Amino acid sequence: QPHSEVAALAVFLDRLSGGTAVHREFSGPLRIRPSPRGKVVLESEP
Repeated sequence: QPHSEVAALAVFLDRLSGGTAVHREFSGPLRIRPSPRGKVVLESEP
């Protein structure tokens, strides 16, 4: 099952990085915040 191999690789890489990759911040024009009903899109100021 290819999808289970990809999932196993994702878990391995997460453990290898110490779980810090999930909390990284990226610079970009939009920020997405989760909400109970969909998502909230925030535009950054220029």
